[in-house]
Amino acid sequence: MTHAPRQTVILFGAHRWSSERYIGDAEAAGLRVVLAVASRDNEGVSPSLRQRVHAVIRMPPEDEPERLARLVGELNDDYGPGWLVLSLDDYVGEEAVRLSEAGGSRYLSRAAEEDTRCKHLMRARWNRFCARNPDLRLCPVPYSFRAFTDFGGARRLRERDESPEFAECAGPFIVKPDEMAGSIEVRRAESADSLDSTVGEVLDGLRGKWLAAAGHHGVRVRPRVQVEWEIPRSAGLPGHPHAEFSAEFLSEGGRHHLLGVTQKWVSESFLEVGHVFPAESLPPSLLHDLRGAVEGLLAELGVWYGVSHWEFIVTPDERLALVETQMRPAGDRIMQLVEFATGAHPIRALLAWMAGKGFDPLLFRPSRSAAICFLAPERPVGRVRDVQADPGIESLCREWWVDLEALADTDWHGPTGWADRYAWVVSTGPDIHEARGRCREAAAHLRMIGERGETRLAVP
Repeated sequence: MTHAPRQTVILFGAHRWSSERYIGDAEAAGLRVVLAVASRDNEGVSPSLRQRVHAVIRMPPEDEPERLARLVGELNDDYGPGWLVLSLDDYVGEEAVRLSEAGGSRYLSRAAEEDTRCKHLMRARWNRFCARNPDLRLCPVPYSFRAFTDFGGARRLRERDESPEFAECAGPFIVKPDEMAGSIEVRRAESADSLDSTVGEVLDGLRGKWLAAAGHHGVRVRPRVQVEWEIPRSAGLPGHPHAEFSAEFLSEGGRHHLLGVTQKWVSESFLEVGHVFPAESLPPSLLHDLRGAVEGLLAELGVWYGVSHWEFIVTPDERLALVETQMRPAGDRIMQLVEFATGAHPIRALLAWMAGKGFDPLLFRPSRSAAICFLAPERPVGRVRDVQADPGIESLCREWWVDLEALADTDWHGPTGWADRYAWVVSTGPDIHEARGRCREAAAHLRMIGERGETRLAVP
C-alpha cells in the first residue's frame, strides 16, 4: 500500500518572538516542518526546538545564488518539489519569497513583500489605488520618503520621493522609520518648520535604541524615514471616538477572505494599548469599501496565500485611510482574540489549507467579543520582586501575563513604547464593553510587589 507524500512547510521566523507555537500547529495540520533561519539572523535555535522540527536550514546571502540553488536541490531531494514556505514576521519575508521563487512555488510576489515592508512604497501604491477607484470611500495620504547616507550629524540626503500634494501640507505630520514595525520611533511634527528636527530625532532613536539590538536578530536598520500628513480621525465613531482599526485577511490560492476587523486603542504617543475583536465602532457602510480596497490590493500585489494585517483610520468625512500593512499574522495576540471570538485561528486555518484540507470562511463568524489590554501600575514601586494574582482572576480573564524578568531591572511607570508593554490581560464577553470591563476587573486582581511596596495593575 502506498501513501501520498507528506506536505512540507518551511517556516521562517518560527524560533523567535513567540512564534514557536506555530510549529505545533503545522504538525497538527499534518505538515512536516522545516525551520528556516534568515542569513543575517544571529539568534540561535535551541536544541529543544531543533528536536521539534524535521530539519533546520540557514538561508544563504542574496549574493550567493549558487548556494541557494544547491539548497533548493537538497530540499527537492529530501521532500519533493511541492514544499511551501511561510513567513511569520516582517523581517524574514524577503528571504522566504526568495526561497519560494527559487523553488518555483507560488507564495507572495516580491512586490507584496517589499511594498508592505517599505512604508513609502505601500503609501504610493495606496494613493494610486485611491485615484483609480473613486467609487470607494478611500483617503489618499500625502507623504515624503527620505533616505540618508547615515544616522549621524554629517548625514546627507541620498534619496527623496514624495507625492505631489505633500508640498501643500502645512502639518501636523507623522514621522516614522520606513522599515521598522511595531510603532517604533513614531513621532509627530506639528509643522513643516519642525520636520527636519523631528526626522533627526527618529534617526537618533534608531541609532541609539535599535541598531545593535535589531542586528542581533538579523533585522536591517537603515537611515530611511517616512513623513506623512497626519490622518485626521473621526470623533463621531459610536462608543469610541478616534479609534483605529485593522482588517485581518486570509488568502488561499489567490482568493482573499476578510476574517474580521479589530478595533484599537492608541495612546497619544501612537502606542497600541488595547484591541477588541470584532470591532463595533467601524461604520457598517465602510465595510464594503474596506473589503474592496484590500481584496483589490492583494490581487494587484499577486498574493497567492498567507495571512495579512491591514491598519486603517476612519476620517471625519467617513473615508478609510490606510496606515500600513504587513504580510504576516497580526501581533499583540490579535490572532488569539480572533480565535477566542470565533473558535478558529487564522494561522491554523491557513496551515490546514496548505495541508490540502480546504478552507471554510464561515469558521470565522464571531460568537463573542475578545479584548486585550496592556496594563500599567497604579503607582511605580521600583524593581519588582513578585506578582500575585487574587483568587477569582480565572473567572475574569482567559490569559494574563507579567514580564517579571524585565520588571526586576527597571522602575516601570507603564507602557510608553512597543518594547515596555510588560503586562497584559485577555478577556472575553458578549460584547466589547463586557470584554474590556472584565479586563479592567482582572487587572485589579493583579498585585506587583516591588522594592517600594506593592501596587495593583490597571488599564491605562
